[in-house]
Amino acid sequence: MSLRVRMLALIGLFLALLAGAGAAVMIANARDAVRAEMASALDLGVAVGRAEAAGGAAPGAGAAPARVGPRPPRARVGAAPPATAPVRATRPPPGPREPRGPRGGGPQGAG
Repeated sequence: MSLRVRMLALIGLFLALLAGAGAAVMIANARDAVRAEMASALDLGVAVGRAEAAGGAAPGAGAAPARVGPRPPRARVGAAPPATAPVRATRPPPGPREPRGPRGGGPQGAG
């Protein structure tokens, strides 16, 4: 077995071990995140159940805010929203343009 093949095998083994270690860390972090999220959801479910059993409203549930003014128009399916609509180039107004001085007051040379 040549030195080149042994070096490539060693590098490949090293990269495979690094990928395996990274995957193990990622799985452990994901498990912790899911465990915390499930505990939070279950706590909220218990609180909502207790509030409903007591005859009150769910915690944090207030009256829905009233809409003031007209309803915004709905965008057509597939249409670009106004914020991303293409910008058209504008032309400067016709007529002579005087260069401004260093302070922006008037023509250059005028104090």
